[in-house]
Amino acid sequence: MTVGLVRACFGMVLVYLAFIGALGNPAARFETSILALAATMAAVALSLFIPERWAAGAWLFFIIDAAAVGACVWFLGGLNSWAVYFIPLLAVSAVYRFAPDLSLAVSVALAAGIVAFASFAQQGTLYQAFMWAAIVMAVWAVSVQRFRVSQEEKYKMMYLDQEKAASELEKKIRELEEKLQSHTITDTVTGLKNFRYFRARLEEEVARAQRKNQVFSLALMEIEDMPDFSKVYGEQETRKALARLAARLKDAFRNTDLLCRYSDTQFMMLLTEADAKNSLVPIMRMRKNLEKTSFGPDNRFQFSYSFGISCYPYDAREAGGLLSLASASLRRSRQKGSGMITLASSLFKKGPVS
Repeated sequence: MTVGLVRACFGMVLVYLAFIGALGNPAARFETSILALAATMAAVALSLFIPERWAAGAWLFFIIDAAAVGACVWFLGGLNSWAVYFIPLLAVSAVYRFAPDLSLAVSVALAAGIVAFASFAQQGTLYQAFMWAAIVMAVWAVSVQRFRVSQEEKYKMMYLDQEKAASELEKKIRELEEKLQSHTITDTVTGLKNFRYFRARLEEEVARAQRKNQVFSLALMEIEDMPDFSKVYGEQETRKALARLAARLKDAFRNTDLLCRYSDTQFMMLLTEADAKNSLVPIMRMRKNLEKTSFGPDNRFQFSYSFGISCYPYDAREAGGLLSLASASLRRSRQKGSGMITLASSLFKKGPVS
């Protein structure tokens, strides 16, 4: 952008001089000014579109700049002409196209050559040549500083853009993870359905049973000794024990029944078309099998289990009520001792069914 602006200023001066007849043939000043304007526009456009990393393009443009300035100095009166004031701008063009050290050598050498040739071929003194070389070096120093500042700003903007993009990417990843988690219906430890899915299916089962005038039971099971097992054997063995226990649960129930992991130590079972008393048969069979099963790396740990059962429509006619009564029945079982099964219908009677 900076180099393009310099070339635009130089070109507009040439257009003005051509228009007033000071450059070229005064009789054809209109054609000369149009030609100078077209050349200026082409030079500015190429300055913007040719990449700085293209070495051949950089050298070509710098040679064109030097040739244009040198020609103007030669044809417009040597060191006494206005074109001399454009010689230091070669340093600006060099800085934005080459490495800083190389740009100093190239710009000073060409500027000194132009000034020396104009001095000895036409008019001027050696003092003027040294003065213009010093000016070129001063302009080079300012240009380098400005170039470094612009580069730092560019890299800073690139860093900020990358940081913003990374932040947006992290946000999208979090959103996708949350969305994925909300759509996950399987517990990763046991392979059973999670409670989010189970609750939706329970609502559907209530609607279906109400529509077809059917019954079903909801059973809640708790592993009472799981905290002690975790303290003794650790998290990895706990996960293995839960996965093994879930496999036993799947074997104990029908394909039409639905199992889920309700919490860390609790499992829930939906037994379709079975009232409370009929649901006791598979649950008692499952309890008996589980009590014979040992867990842990040494197969020496046996869990104790408690159960609570509620039934639609006799205990409640909506999902929330069935869940509450199953939880209350489970609490009653824990109060009475290990291995107990409590029906919701017996909560207000003498004791649980064992």
